Amino acid sequence: MYQLNLPDIDEQFGNLIALRKIEEQGFPGIAQLFIASVIQCQPLAEVELLSAIGTPIVVTELSAEKTPISHIRTYDADCCLIREETVVYGDTAGVRLSFSLKDDQPEELGLNLQVSGGLLMSPQGVPYHWKEEKLIQGVFHKSQLDVHWRDKISMRLNFSEVFTTQGLDSIVEDEVEKRLYFSTFNAKKRYTYWVSKESRQRMQAGSTAPFEKVEGRNLVYVGKLPLLLRQGESKDYVFTVSVINGPATFRQGLASVKAFTELKSAKTLAWHEFSSKVPELESPHTELVDTFYKSWFVLFSNQIQMDDPRFVHPFTSVNKFHYYNQFFWDSGFHAIPWIWLNDKTPAESELKNFVLNQWRNGMIPYELFLYDVNGREWMETDALTTAATQPPVLAISLMEIFRKFGNREFLEFFYEPLLRYEQWLWKYRDLEKRGLSYFYHIWETGCDNSPKYDGVTRHRLFDPAIEGVDSNVFIYLLRQTLVEMARILGKTSPAYLLERIELTKESMNTYMLDEEDGFYYDVWAADTTQVRVKTFSGILPLITDIPDAAIREKLVNSYLLSEKEFNSPCPVPSVSMSEPTFNSSDFWRGANWPQITWTFIYGLKKQHPQAAALILDKYLATSAKQHLCNEYCDSMTGLDVGLPYQGWGTLYIDLIVRHLAGIEPLMDGFRFHPLETRYHQFSLKNIEIHGMRLSVEKTGDHWVFVIDDDFRLSLDETVCFSLRKAGPVVEIICDEAAHREKIKLQVLDPSA
Repeated sequence: MYQLNLPDIDEQFGNLIALRKIEEQGFPGIAQLFIASVIQCQPLAEVELLSAIGTPIVVTELSAEKTPISHIRTYDADCCLIREETVVYGDTAGVRLSFSLKDDQPEELGLNLQVSGGLLMSPQGVPYHWKEEKLIQGVFHKSQLDVHWRDKISMRLNFSEVFTTQGLDSIVEDEVEKRLYFSTFNAKKRYTYWVSKESRQRMQAGSTAPFEKVEGRNLVYVGKLPLLLRQGESKDYVFTVSVINGPATFRQGLASVKAFTELKSAKTLAWHEFSSKVPELESPHTELVDTFYKSWFVLFSNQIQMDDPRFVHPFTSVNKFHYYNQFFWDSGFHAIPWIWLNDKTPAESELKNFVLNQWRNGMIPYELFLYDVNGREWMETDALTTAATQPPVLAISLMEIFRKFGNREFLEFFYEPLLRYEQWLWKYRDLEKRGLSYFYHIWETGCDNSPKYDGVTRHRLFDPAIEGVDSNVFIYLLRQTLVEMARILGKTSPAYLLERIELTKESMNTYMLDEEDGFYYDVWAADTTQVRVKTFSGILPLITDIPDAAIREKLVNSYLLSEKEFNSPCPVPSVSMSEPTFNSSDFWRGANWPQITWTFIYGLKKQHPQAAALILDKYLATSAKQHLCNEYCDSMTGLDVGLPYQGWGTLYIDLIVRHLAGIEPLMDGFRFHPLETRYHQFSLKNIEIHGMRLSVEKTGDHWVFVIDDDFRLSLDETVCFSLRKAGPVVEIICDEAAHREKIKLQVLDPSA
């Protein structure tokens, strides 16, 4: 397995917890801790060294080594050296500090160790909860700080020694520093937060008696104890933080080196087991290799498992520093890279929770909340989901998962629920019964602040609902998928599905298409008024059979490939470059979103492979350098802009396996159909597909495939074909019969 080092990654991930320590936070301890986007600790535990008389000792970071298993830092504290190792696994994080005196110090040196932190309830201000629910309770006694939020989350910060003095208090919001890091039109601002050392340590820390419970939206604590160092000895100090989803049932006892070692061993085992199931990529194109394995690290890190009947199935967090809840269209895209893990569980599990949380009327909500919310701020539902949906991109995901793993029970699980969802879209969202469904809130679109909504989001209650091109493209694909699912499962699909498919096609070409422009526009619901703003959605019908040949040619050549419209240096921008609102780095107002680019490449490949190849080549070349799976990137430069470690940022995995290496799963084998790019040297090994273990290597125009170490195929030029293996028999079907002679087949195992 590729040895993944993460020098540019400051974050570590558990299940419901995520840690971050940026360069300016160069102190021992845990700087930032996020718990399910509900509680933030800023910092969780800043460790300071004080002289015997209480004078702070300056600590300077010397080095850092970061791997998927642990982060190790060393510090110089004038009188001693400090080694810090941090491990996060499951719902526990552990820190082991080792202090050793420098040679020029006395045989013994008495110091003081001081630890302080701030605990904040939902400082981002997301209106999840009523006022009284925005309070946390803390109890600080001897070596343990316990924090509780309702009966939903319990946290214990546990130290390896008892504090001699300690303090716990609440602070007001004005004492929490915040710094703006995201701002755009018609979207909520985002801030980073921090509790200063002065605010943390202002309370009196002199009692050794148990403290009463302290309640508030924001809490601060401080504890101090003596630290005696001796020459030739290393002094260990350990602390852990554990989180429980529900009332507390923590084990008693001090934190220990033994517990830390066990935590690290568990993380090591989990990472190695996961890594063994990952395909192996080698290439002199180091940016591809780096991005490929970082994407796997993000998938591994973003997994969530809940002991909750609403979340029976593990899923992938959108982003553990901002969006813990499960989102419908995000999960649809998360499932795609999971296909290439040699284990079907994550891909098949990714979308199942939405079926469990489907409404009785058939609606599938776009967001499943980990905890109940304030319904007045969340579309009139005091509940555990939104009262809104999102584009059903799972129409693509489900069939790709099935083609890879061939599990009919998986399709059966979704078939009836998706029929009910389609009926809900028809009954409640298609006002004119013309095959076009509307959305009533910009959050339903996924494209929150696209300029195409500027004109219809000014008066709120009087805004017209919109029938979006992109949403209806995905609904069109959903109906086609339901027909295909029925065929595979041996069922008779309802006749109305085919009728609605044709109706949607007709209506999109009647109401949304401007034939003179050769472009599709959103329309007001049950109306013919077009929203005449050019965004990516206007060319998205290209991934379907909706446009005729003439319109298709115009969409490709006048828009998709036009350097004045959507062919930016890092395509595809969310808004046309010809629009006055275009901003290449601004959210849905011109930035490049990986899931949209992936959708175009995937959908164009069959009918427009050259266009798909151009987009893939430019996108990888501009965005894959030092990439951290960001939420979105600059569509002109490819530089990361949005939040790092975003779930759909891992779609690079599929771009590399499916489109660079050309491996497309079929129900009984695979199809080889690579896209031509600048990347001419790479190899992929350990790809499992329908019982075959496959490796593929490209050098220039030469391709080599090895299947189960039994057969070797070689090509001196790219020839598209399908391959099926049944026992000892390999069947190869070329797209063009004349190309069969260009494939050289060699038997490696004489018994095969």
